[in-house]
Amino acid sequence: MTTRLYENDAARQRAYRERQRGQRDSPPPKPTRAPPHISRPARLLVLARLATDLADEYGTWLAAIPANLSGGALAEELETAISRLEEVVEILESIDAPRIGR
Repeated sequence: MTTRLYENDAARQRAYRERQRGQRDSPPPKPTRAPPHISRPARLLVLARLATDLADEYGTWLAAIPANLSGGALAEELETAISRLEEVVEILESIDAPRIGR
């Protein structure tokens, strides 16, 4: 005849879980949620807005440069960055993303 160590299966499982919990150094990782789905056309619009916002920030920075530095290398780099970002915005806005069900 075998001797039972636990009253029932629930007690056996509880003891097992407690032993497992004691062996872990850190708590188990929390499950991650999938990021919300954003359509490709919407992502293109977001990219265009981000590029526009960045160009505006660079424009503000360029306007705040002191007069003695306005002809320097930093000002030229900012002007170049602004013009390239404006080109990027034009390209992104000109893309006609394919849509299902047209």
